[in-house]
Order: sequence, then structure tokens, then C-alpha cells
Amino acid sequence: VFTYFLPAQLIPAEKNGKYGYMNAEGRLVIDYLYDKAGEFEFYGYAFVTKGPKKLVVDSLGNELSYADKIEEINEKTQAIAIKGKFDSIPDIILKAKKLVILDLGNCKLINIRPEIGHLTELKILRLGNNSLSSIPPEIGMLTKLEYLSLFKNTLKDLPDEMGQLVNLQRLNLSANAFEVFPSEICSLSQLKTLYFHRNKIKKIPPEIRLLTDLE
Repeated sequence: VFTYFLPAQLIPAEKNGKYGYMNAEGRLVIDYLYDKAGEFEFYGYAFVTKGPKKLVVDSLGNELSYADKIEEINEKTQAIAIKGKFDSIPDIILKAKKLVILDLGNCKLINIRPEIGHLTELKILRLGNNSLSSIPPEIGMLTKLEYLSLFKNTLKDLPDEMGQLVNLQRLNLSANAFEVFPSEICSLSQLKTLYFHRNKIKKIPPEIRLLTDLE
């Protein structure tokens, strides 16, 4: 559970076989629309179903179409979290131009194709626990990105274009192979949370002070 994404506590509520969400005061916030409703633990979203549709919903009731299997993905899919073994990101995912959330953690990835830059609606990108040794410069095209996890790969450096992620707030680079602190991080003016433990860094540059929102 990524606690910094959790909204004000919303609780699933049932009425006549349908589910919605109430706040802590017992006020209905999201109407009784769903056949199943989970907790808000997926990057601030909850898993729900509406008839045959798999969705994730945020605390305002905004819905995203969701897929957790390759065969369910199409060009309109907005949220993906799948497990599998891929050398690189499959074509069908790279064609889903409306993606907001992409979770490919623990998928044995060894490279990220430049076409990742086409997914310009992405806000949440999780590529942790893979075998990535580099990130393509096209990552800089993802200017709406708010959360990026590259935890537990084999990265030693970052592309200069990382500094173009002007909306990035959360960055996880723990458990990689960095020996020098990546200067590109100091350009991420909106960064609030940085995880960088289990690397080989001996010195943090003074420019880190430019990140005035860092918690």
C-alpha cells in the first residue's frame, strides 16, 4: 500500500446489492454504482466492477478502465497492473495511449523501449524489481508523471531528460547500483519524496537543497 496516495478515508458501503463509498462521517461520496468495491489501496484508487467492466475509481468518483491480463488490454485501457515475464514492454501496452497508471513491477524487464515516450498521459509508472540497466531519454516526454518507481534494478545513471519531469512528486530509486548521485534529480522542482537507500552513494550534492518541497 502506497500510503502517500491514500485519500481521506472512504469506506465501501452497500445498498440493495450495489456498492458505493462513504466518508468517515457517514456521508455518501460515491453513489451505489458497483457490483464489487475494494479499498483505496491502488495508488489512491479502488478496484471496482460495474457489470462486466473492470475499473479503478478515485476518491472523486472518476473511473479508469483497468486490465490485469495482457489479453484484456486495448487502446482505450487507462490502468494496467500485470504480472508476467517480458524482456521489454509489449506492443499492446505501448499502443494504449490513454494510460494513466502502468504497473509492470516484477516482470523481468531488461530494457525499456523508446516508445514509452508515447504514453504521455501517464501519471503513475512502476517499473520496480526488474533487471533494467538503463532508462531511455524518451522518459522525459512523460511530463504528467507524478510517481515513478525504479526500485531494485541495476541502474547506475539516469538520462538528462529525467529533469523534464516537471510534475514528478514521488521517486523511488532504492536498491540500484548508483555510485554518484544523479544530478538530474536536482531539477525535479516538485519532488516531495525520494527513496534512495541501498545504493553506493557516498556524497549528496549541495544542489539537493534546490528541492524545497522534499520531505
